[in-house]
Amino acid sequence: MNKMFAVGAALLVSGMFTPDVSTATEPGVTITGDGRARVIYKDKYDFGNSDKDAASYADSRARFVVTGTAAGGAYAKGRLRLGDTKMDGAADPANDNNIWVDYAYIGVPIGPTVVEAGKIKSNITKFLQWDQSVARVSVDWGIDKYHLIGLVDTLSEGQVSDVEIDQIEDNDWMMYGLVAKGEFSENCFAQLNVAYFDDQRDEFATGKYVEDRSGVVTSVYMRGLLMDFNLETELAFKEAGFINSSMEADGDSAADPVNTDPDDGWGWYGQVEYPMGNFTPALNIGLSTNNFAVDNDFGWIMTGNGNNEPIAVFDQLGAEGDWFWIAPSVTYDVSEQLRLVGNFVWVNIDGNDNVAVDDKRLAKLMEISGSLTYVISKGADFTWKAGYLLPDFDGRLDGAGVEDDGAFGTYARLEIKF
Repeated sequence: MNKMFAVGAALLVSGMFTPDVSTATEPGVTITGDGRARVIYKDKYDFGNSDKDAASYADSRARFVVTGTAAGGAYAKGRLRLGDTKMDGAADPANDNNIWVDYAYIGVPIGPTVVEAGKIKSNITKFLQWDQSVARVSVDWGIDKYHLIGLVDTLSEGQVSDVEIDQIEDNDWMMYGLVAKGEFSENCFAQLNVAYFDDQRDEFATGKYVEDRSGVVTSVYMRGLLMDFNLETELAFKEAGFINSSMEADGDSAADPVNTDPDDGWGWYGQVEYPMGNFTPALNIGLSTNNFAVDNDFGWIMTGNGNNEPIAVFDQLGAEGDWFWIAPSVTYDVSEQLRLVGNFVWVNIDGNDNVAVDDKRLAKLMEISGSLTYVISKGADFTWKAGYLLPDFDGRLDGAGVEDDGAFGTYARLEIKF
């Protein structure tokens, strides 16, 4: 952990170039949060390739965000999650999901700089990285609408490793990042994200090859308004060494580590929306190449966005091979209380040619999905979503007994926010 504190201290000193201090604020504690209950139904999620019956279940949770603020403006924030499990008839005190915390950190304003440290939710972009808990020290220096943010993450700490050599040598896996963002006009926002992952863990100490997850990850994100069109785009890059290293397919000890795909991974998407009163059509086009896995907060109802959608068939886009998608959607605000959304998603997948001929390899996906959201009262709403996903397997499997039934999922949710 000494590396994280050394770099964090350097970032802290760099943020203290101004003698200004924060103005006094009213000290105290505030509590906000949310809660939900859902009923979920899923059928043919293996596309009919087993004898599994359709499954239905219910789950619920409550979350409380506690923020404590000191007189000088420094703060501590944490989120407590209660009963975040399927409804199984009883709450088990021994269950890790019964009571747990997904972030808890402190923040100290120093003039135009804010230093944060602890377990933090990383929200870079929804395409690259979003809603992921990380051990982080960050320094956010901002003036007006412009921010420069330095990040240091500890992904694996050698001092608590199960591998003896990593403990002795303090072999950590670290991330060093920089985010620069700002609004260049009322109609234009841009953000540059650059990160380097430094994996010092011993690759062979466990008797098996351990992936060396070192490499560069970067992206450029922009959104803005052109005439009456809302535009959004992001271009992202992941170095091959970061995403594609693996051991031999037979899993032998330390023999011959290989890179299944020596090429770097790229991802891109562009989205355009055109509001027309209560009616808003949109189009999203994108691609991911060479196993570039898009974050699981990006996507729709059945394809991608698995962090938010319990009926997603594929949690992430681009997890294997090359993906290309076209996804038109329509949003219709029937009233201030009722919103309808319809999606059509078409995905072409060029899978890994190294897999066995009889391996199930998807070639195309087609999703038709929709949602209804009704605001019951301020801070409380009801949502119903449903989707149908039709697969198309690689032509090599024609006549090989592979089923390609469509998957169907639906769920209803009651949610409150306070």
